[in-house]
Amino acid sequence: MVYLELTMGLPRNKVKEAWQCYQKVMEHDKEVVEKVGGKYIGYWSTEYGKIGEITIMVAYPNLEVREKALQAFWQVEDATLAEGVAQWAGYTPQATVRVLRPLPGSPLQ
Repeated sequence: MVYLELTMGLPRNKVKEAWQCYQKVMEHDKEVVEKVGGKYIGYWSTEYGKIGEITIMVAYPNLEVREKALQAFWQVEDATLAEGVAQWAGYTPQATVRVLRPLPGSPLQ
């Protein structure tokens, strides 16, 4: 299992707005992730000073499965959903993606 951590750095006053935008595409994203064998771990936000972040963590069996989910996420036929996906993409240029692999003995494998 690999864990993908996606963190978007945002101005502090944009965290709530970005989260509301993601919620418009969350069901689509979750459906795509689960269809390829992934699983959501959780969502977090941080706000301090002028900086804010949204972090999303997802588990995948391997990186190839993650790539399939990513490709499927962007292939949207519904016009309203496609608009939501495009709006969400506007928040992600400053995203940091980390792939975490559990060490032997870690409770999460």
